[in-house]
Amino acid sequence: GQVRHPSGVAVSADNEIFVAEWNNRCVQVFSMSGTFLRRFPTVGQKPGKFIRNTGVAVSADHEIFVNDMYNQRIQVYSMDGTF
Repeated sequence: GQVRHPSGVAVSADNEIFVAEWNNRCVQVFSMSGTFLRRFPTVGQKPGKFIRNTGVAVSADHEIFVNDMYNQRIQVYSMDGTF
């Protein structure tokens, strides 16, 4: 739940804050009050995994888009971090 190297932030319609972490290689999720809710670390090169996530966005359809600069792709996850 500690943010060290944020590289992107997005807020969902449900008021959850998604923080992409460059060095920690994960996306962390917080409540609007700052309470840690969950994280999804998925390090690797296979589909559903990332090496350096440099951005995050949340759609109105409750999809999380994570930009992975090293793997040169954008991947889509569900709100709980499932690929």
